[in-house]
Amino acid sequence: LRAEVDLADGERLSLLQEAGGWRFARDPLDLYPQRAPDEALRSFVRAVERKRWEVVLRFIPQRFRNTITADTLKQRWEGAGAAELATELAAVKAHLDEPIELDGDEARLPVGERKQVKLVREEGLWRVETLE
Repeated sequence: LRAEVDLADGERLSLLQEAGGWRFARDPLDLYPQRAPDEALRSFVRAVERKRWEVVLRFIPQRFRNTITADTLKQRWEGAGAAELATELAAVKAHLDEPIELDGDEARLPVGERKQVKLVREEGLWRVETLE
């Protein structure tokens, strides 16, 4: 048996019943999991909303890491283009419960007409490649 508990911040905590009682389906202390595309996307949104720029760095694909730092993320998300990025993040958040298209090490979440979020799997972890 499985059960889900809705938490106050909108997150869900999954439980599994096994012989001897209930257990957590995943580590509840792992606040920013990246093992699956949907987890990574929810974690990315959570990290951005909480302005945890050092955590957001974990969601950046390796090929961009030489040019992106926690400070550049902060400037981008809190600076001149912040309103546009906030709108894009709200669109992503509104589509989080919709199916993600999976194709090998790539995943896509449509977030409106001609817009999507693209994720890539690197070293077993999912990262957000583009918000387009």
